[in-house]
Amino acid sequence: MAVEVLIVYSIVQFTQSYLIQPLVVGRQVNLNPVFSIGGIVVGDLIWGIPGMILIIPLLGIAKIVCDHIEPLKPFGFLMGEIKSKRSNKLTTKVKGWWGK
Repeated sequence: MAVEVLIVYSIVQFTQSYLIQPLVVGRQVNLNPVFSIGGIVVGDLIWGIPGMILIIPLLGIAKIVCDHIEPLKPFGFLMGEIKSKRSNKLTTKVKGWWGK
């Protein structure tokens, strides 16, 4: 019985950590799933569980930096899709506050 619980727990943990989290969270951060999965594996190897939690925001920050620095734009493109230039109502409203 204990072995069965261990096997089911391992399967659920693997599915959640290496498949669901990169695909769902990676879309929110606009990261390529390959970079999300690779980042989670590297984060686990370096820092363990805290590394798995922190690596997605760190990759998101790195992608934003790469998208805004001209020589690094190819790396930003490889890390994920480029956001469209369409602005939503909130950003238009906030930009209007400062007259931009």
